[in-house]
Amino acid sequence: MSIEETPQEDDLHPEKPAVGWRRYFHSFFIIPALVALLFVALAYILTSASREPSVSDYLNSIREGHSNVRWQAALELSRLLADPAQVPDDPDFVPAVLRLFADDALYEDDSRVRLFLGLAMGRTGKEEFFEPLITELREADKVEELSVYVRAVGFMQDERAVDVLLPLLQHSDAVIRHEAVQSLGFVGSEAARFPLHEMLEDDEPNVRWDAAIALAKMKDPAAKAVLLQLLDREYYDAFPEVRPEGRTWAMETAIRTAVLLEDEDLNVKIKQLSESDPNIKVRGIALEIVREFGL
Repeated sequence: MSIEETPQEDDLHPEKPAVGWRRYFHSFFIIPALVALLFVALAYILTSASREPSVSDYLNSIREGHSNVRWQAALELSRLLADPAQVPDDPDFVPAVLRLFADDALYEDDSRVRLFLGLAMGRTGKEEFFEPLITELREADKVEELSVYVRAVGFMQDERAVDVLLPLLQHSDAVIRHEAVQSLGFVGSEAARFPLHEMLEDDEPNVRWDAAIALAKMKDPAAKAVLLQLLDREYYDAFPEVRPEGRTWAMETAIRTAVLLEDEDLNVKIKQLSESDPNIKVRGIALEIVREFGL
């Protein structure tokens, strides 16, 4: 018989104190401890699965994930940071993002990673992100890239961007003109007022509409004619490509900005919408504005 097969003293006399001590130790200490660890691990897994991903989670996914994970993480990060309350105060946040933005190896497989990360940077409004975004805007040679960086820079609401954005109002591509108009509206600079007047006559409806919204935010009466159109539900019949939700969004935006002009014709139209528009959301928004501004 081998040593492993030799009966041990404890096996022959289970009633001996040494064996009892071991059994009590396992029963009262080891097993409960293992059960507790199991519950802790399970609770952690369930908590991790149920909680919303954080900014840190998305940054880690951009840094370490596969290409199809990285661009989605950057997209979700840009959406998350649209809420100012989600922008971290951590002093390591800005340097960490700048390192990712400058890491060309992360974008070899999919350029969307950098584009969505650029949008996320713009939405934070952090001054440290302005120059990197302006540099990318100036160097962008594709419409998709240029449009994204124009929007990201607009989100910054930095007056320094105006000189870069104004020439883009003459771009041959309507997408770029539209993004430039929107971004100038975000900035709200007086230097853009008269260039935006010219955009009220643009061939592209989206450009005209957003030029009017931008001017209304500046309380410029030149926006009135286009805003009256946007407040007229029948006007959209000429644009069948605009889906119902798009019409609702456009009317909501027009209601919220038209009231800033303090114009009687616009106010009457808003009151009419609050009473009789067939869309309950539009009607509710108009009623909210009527009450808030005492129309």
